[in-house]
Amino acid sequence: MRFAKLIFIIQILFLAITNAQVIDGGSRHAIVICNGCGVWATGGNEAGQLGDSSQTKSLYPIKVLFSDAISVVAAYEHTMALKNDRTVWAWGDNGAGQLGVSTTNRSLIPIQVSGISDIKKISAFGWHSMALGNDGIVWVWGRNDQGELGNGTTTRSNIPITVSQLSDIVDIAAASGHSMALQNDGTVWAWGYNFHGQVGDGTTTDRHTPVKVSTLSNITAICVAVYHSMAIAKDSTVWSWGRNNNGTLGDGSQTDRSTPVQTSGLKDIIALAAGVYHSLALRDDGTVWAWGYNGSGQVGDTEIMNVLLPLQVFGLNNIVEIAAGNSHSMALQDDGTVWTWGQNDYGQYGDSTVISSNIPKKMQLLCNVEYPNTPEAEFSYSNGCRGDSTVFKFVSEVGLDSLTWYFGDPVTGDNDTSYLKQPSHYYENSMNYSVTLSINKGCYQDKITKSIFIDSIPKVSLGQDSFLCESATIVLDAGNSVTNFLWSTGDTTQEINVMYGNYHVVVNNECGSSADTIDITNRCDSIDVPNVFTPNGDLVHDEFKIKLSGYIGKEILIFNRWGQLVFKTSDPASIYWNGTTKNSGMNLIEGVYFYVLNYKDRDENLLHATGIVSLIR
Repeated sequence: MRFAKLIFIIQILFLAITNAQVIDGGSRHAIVICNGCGVWATGGNEAGQLGDSSQTKSLYPIKVLFSDAISVVAAYEHTMALKNDRTVWAWGDNGAGQLGVSTTNRSLIPIQVSGISDIKKISAFGWHSMALGNDGIVWVWGRNDQGELGNGTTTRSNIPITVSQLSDIVDIAAASGHSMALQNDGTVWAWGYNFHGQVGDGTTTDRHTPVKVSTLSNITAICVAVYHSMAIAKDSTVWSWGRNNNGTLGDGSQTDRSTPVQTSGLKDIIALAAGVYHSLALRDDGTVWAWGYNGSGQVGDTEIMNVLLPLQVFGLNNIVEIAAGNSHSMALQDDGTVWTWGQNDYGQYGDSTVISSNIPKKMQLLCNVEYPNTPEAEFSYSNGCRGDSTVFKFVSEVGLDSLTWYFGDPVTGDNDTSYLKQPSHYYENSMNYSVTLSINKGCYQDKITKSIFIDSIPKVSLGQDSFLCESATIVLDAGNSVTNFLWSTGDTTQEINVMYGNYHVVVNNECGSSADTIDITNRCDSIDVPNVFTPNGDLVHDEFKIKLSGYIGKEILIFNRWGQLVFKTSDPASIYWNGTTKNSGMNLIEGVYFYVLNYKDRDENLLHATGIVSLIR
């Protein structure tokens, strides 16, 4: 929470609310603590500020990977929590070192802030963070462009450092570019960005070390936003200073103030909250009052754009806590319900929509409800075909507050997510996808991930037409990605063993069917090469003659044992050798000779064959 509530805390204890919640609003997200039920967050998550290990926004509360939190604050794109052991944890954006872990690497899950313990209060709004120890010492870390760390420099710090000038501090408040602290004597100290007078020292000069806020005393609680500051006095009146062009100070004017002025018409105030350009106050009667810029409906049900004086937010009663994000507002009712209004473009309401409202809407989270029938995240799907509508269904009949589907198909952008009970999704590729269903009912959440296969119309290819010789056989394969097969032979198996002939197959699955045909002709292609011949004139085996069936001879070369070429012919009509040099010369001696045959098949492919032949006279 970004505001102090000394009186307010006493009020909560008096009300004795069981399962009480703590709430806070960030730039585009909101966060809630449910006692006994953990930390929950909703809205923008581009830097991991929801703390669920992802960067996917959520339109309803999802559970943060964290437990035992007693306080939370939601800043611009990072979040902090105070644990019951008084350690501080943070997650989300860390570009300025605002997580306090010595690096500037963002974290998608909570990690412990370095070097601080025994903390009683935390605060953050923009890009720096603050913590208050039980010893009254203030710790700061993160961005320091305007001196918001209060150490006399403009150098950022990735780890917590103390504001050495301060002691005996009882409350802190961090804005976007300035910081405030409340001392135990009721005085207020401020430092950092001061262009609009938000430091409150009567000037518009940035302050790199703490200065006392002018004219304030007997203060019990403080609150800051981006450009203005507020405080509650002991008499429960409200005082404001800083930027006022939208009426954020609530004094009836639009004039910036560099020293505190009283916010008009407020009394019995026990808590404050502030967004960028609007302010909230909680009265001890449980009513909420708002003023300032109302462009997103964050002030409430009025058509006035700049509300210069506090107006009661109608529809709210028995409120025990308030909070504000950049342009949205939050309120916690004494029954544990959370109400939101204003900007909702990232799902800050947690109502599964991105529809903004100037009327408070109930967040889908009730920490104090127990459910006799616990739902289970289980689903079925049908028509898993590429390029068609795959339909998913949550199978339980138990009612839910919300559910979210992630179809495992990020290339489809926003269409990769659905919040319907029975959604459909178009997959463009045939492959395995991981589909996740998350369900939410009050504090209960369950999730299941299944791997589904998206099929496609089967493709079948029996290959090119071929040939077989006489009784030879060949195996035809219709592929293994289909469910059913039907051959022209009547077979229903993936493979069949066949002789020459014409064959047709149809394959099909739940996505469709396809077919193919192959023609296998009867053809006996062969090469017959003798291994001996006797050129002695008896007309029996007088020639070394190669018989080609289905092939075309190109040339034959004969070599003796010393590798010398003794015969060559390239006449397709006379692929033979009679044992002489070039078929017309001297008889060659008996012995073993080597041959090389070059020939072509019916498709004009050039082939080669080699071997030996014995010449005997």
